[in-house]
Amino acid sequence: MAAAGKKAIRVQVNNYIQQARDGEQVREVFTTNTSGFYYEVGSAFYIEYLEEITEAPVNVRLKFMGDQQVVIRRQAFGTETTMTLVKDTMTDILYPIANQHTIVFQGMLTDMKVEVGDNQKVDADISYKLYQAGEMIGQYQIALQSRAQV
Repeated sequence: MAAAGKKAIRVQVNNYIQQARDGEQVREVFTTNTSGFYYEVGSAFYIEYLEEITEAPVNVRLKFMGDQQVVIRRQAFGTETTMTLVKDTMTDILYPIANQHTIVFQGMLTDMKVEVGDNQKVDADISYKLYQAGEMIGQYQIALQSRAQV
């Protein structure tokens, strides 16, 4: 059930992932078409949706704070990863592994364009890079469109 202030939306998300695997660059695209919620708290706005691109559904929450910062929270299997990404600034990201230990990554927002219109219309394009021990491990892009659910 939606909390007060949350508005039902339709969401289309394309996740672009580029990583080195076995010495080769691999690029993948995952598309999600689903329902979700849009809401505002203070000067930030949020989009929440369920992503089903692997065998495990992932609850995703994007928190947009201006055009220089986004927080991406992903929850699956009782594990939560929160990435606070700031434009051109390296930030630490803690990634818990099956309740055994935590890996530390660094992330940097490289580009973000967000357009917000009437009726929860949002067009967002978020690009970021992840690093581990100073080495880039991947480039990622989230292209999102949301519209009020009719």
